[in-house]
Amino acid sequence: GFVYGGQVGCAWQTGQFVWGIEGDFNGTDISRDFVVPPGGGPLGLFLPGDRFSISNDWQASIRGRLGWAFDRFQLYATGGVAWANFNVEVALVPSVFGPALFASRDKTLTGWTVGGGFEWAFYPNWSLGLEYRFSQYDGDENSFNRLVAPGTLLRFASSADLETHELTARVNYRFNLFGLQ
Repeated sequence: GFVYGGQVGCAWQTGQFVWGIEGDFNGTDISRDFVVPPGGGPLGLFLPGDRFSISNDWQASIRGRLGWAFDRFQLYATGGVAWANFNVEVALVPSVFGPALFASRDKTLTGWTVGGGFEWAFYPNWSLGLEYRFSQYDGDENSFNRLVAPGTLLRFASSADLETHELTARVNYRFNLFGLQ
């Protein structure tokens, strides 16, 4: 999927070493859908047309950053804590034994993120950058019941893990709020 958003942070340079902290908030369009095909699902539990969806609508992080600057370039590593929205939807078609079921759950997952990148200062206070990050979040578990015969509920569970690999292009403007050179 695609990631779009922004970041804010501050950095200090001592000789060639650059260190700082930054945070970001990004919208995403990451999603996965599965519809049970004709013929049904395993053990006859799922019927043709049953639908399962998961999506991730946003992500955020707060990270430390450590870099090495030379001329107008900077190489850096980054890592910290990350959060992600995780939405699960289940839509079960009606059966001879029971009505349709629609259930959804929206949850914020916590995890960690680590990566690295480079920046090029192409004009005073302006830079272009490219960053790769891997993020891993807590798993999400959900339980549902389906009426499979009169008086008989069958409970099933879903579990999903969210891991992302992100490659982002960046345009940065440095405000230099303290007037340091």
